[in-house]
Amino acid sequence: MVKLENWYTRMCRSDQSKKDIYCECDFRINIYRCDNKFFARASWVTLTLTSLNVILGTALLYYLIKVKKQPFFLSATRERGIIRPRPVHSFQLIALLYNAALLFNVICLITESYPYVIFAELGHFLPLAVCVSLAIFCPISLIYSTPNIGCSNAFTNTTLIDVMAFFFMIHPYLLILPTALLSGYYADRDDIETAMLYFKINFISWTIVSIAYFLLVVYFYHKLISVINCQIKNQVESQGSIQKIGSNIICSNSDINTWKRAKRNVRYYTISIEKQWKKVPNKWDFLCQGFLLTLWILYSAFKLTHVSGFEIWSKAVILPRVIPWEKGELETLVFIGLEVGNATIAFGYVNMFLCVASFTTLIWTYWSSHSRGGKIIDGEIAANHVETKFTPQNIV
Repeated sequence: MVKLENWYTRMCRSDQSKKDIYCECDFRINIYRCDNKFFARASWVTLTLTSLNVILGTALLYYLIKVKKQPFFLSATRERGIIRPRPVHSFQLIALLYNAALLFNVICLITESYPYVIFAELGHFLPLAVCVSLAIFCPISLIYSTPNIGCSNAFTNTTLIDVMAFFFMIHPYLLILPTALLSGYYADRDDIETAMLYFKINFISWTIVSIAYFLLVVYFYHKLISVINCQIKNQVESQGSIQKIGSNIICSNSDINTWKRAKRNVRYYTISIEKQWKKVPNKWDFLCQGFLLTLWILYSAFKLTHVSGFEIWSKAVILPRVIPWEKGELETLVFIGLEVGNATIAFGYVNMFLCVASFTTLIWTYWSSHSRGGKIIDGEIAANHVETKFTPQNIV
């Protein structure tokens, strides 16, 4: 095992009067030899979840492609470009590859297999890059799986869509990978200031990409729903005969039913591929997705307001002044919540479990904070606090 020990991966704060040393880790690339043991424990939880999801994702893709005989790509037509994945297949592939890359990274962290910081940065970058580069499959699959007749020609330029998709697939490796490698390179050379500069650029780049992708999906979703609603309305007015049974509307016209199925696919394609898995109430799916979005907003706000110095790993903005969290555990909670969410949200049956697990993690973190008697006020240890200073000491 290789111990990555420098000011970039771990920093220790000493209390001269008490002769106490508190060490904080950059948990992305180092989880050991820190006072906060929550990093290592949470990594084992992530390891278990990602392992299960890799197995489940592989089985689901095999079932779709081999058993149900559904090819990964939609059939070629004039309205579809070269990159034309199916909606459910796309989402399962992204979940599978993301979990596989995350599993590799977690194993390397637990076993301390990264020989240099640059390799640890690359291992942390890989799951995010795989997820982001393939994320374009989801909106494209929605475009091509929706009938393209009637109200709009907004998506008939298949060449443009293919070019945009190809650029989106390679842009993490062209625009973001260099900053990740440079931050690790300079950290290995003990040039911490330069390494932190590239880390700031790297994180801000990820934030911009995430916002851009979110807006892209919202735009495509809005356009698709508008096209579908317009087409349904036209079909009903022109030739659709409608029967109402209870609260359900049954259309005798096959074209109307096709458009209604397309609308259902756009709304619910991420829940599950099995009908029985869709019995989870929509309110739970909405709450869980909102919970993950809130976690990401908190995580991004935390990072963007603490991009100066190594203390980005140990300070938060508002909550530590209200709740007595142990140093670094608030960020750990948010990060692990995101990891668990990313690792499990691909499968609809875990939505309720995600809420329970996140709440349990919250209580566990709060309790472990009190059990050690430490408080955080404005980023400093308040319990028995005497003047502190930073030190390059590394304690094994």
